[in-house]
Amino acid sequence: MLHIATHGYADPDVPDFSGLLASPEGSETPYQVLTAMEVYTWPLNARLVTLSACQTALGRDVEGEGILGLSRAFIYAGAQDVVCSLWPVSDESTETLMTAFYASLADGASVEEAL
Repeated sequence: MLHIATHGYADPDVPDFSGLLASPEGSETPYQVLTAMEVYTWPLNARLVTLSACQTALGRDVEGEGILGLSRAFIYAGAQDVVCSLWPVSDESTETLMTAFYASLADGASVEEAL
């Protein structure tokens, strides 16, 4: 399982540029961006990827392809399931949701049941 709690954004014009913001320890830059384009190249073997960030399910709807963006990139890279959001989320309610979600998973619930 991979859980990423950060800020995210969708680029509807160029979905490959949708990204997650990361702040590396000791970095002189305020943040770096992990783009969907980079994730497509990962050899990811994960049962679940949780993108605990605002609007990480958004992207561009392409006929015959579906939604292109971050969630698609993680699935393409090898994630079996991706949990992501269509709307802005607050830190407090997200913490409550994620705590209950992972507790349900630990008790044997499926991803769908846990959500």
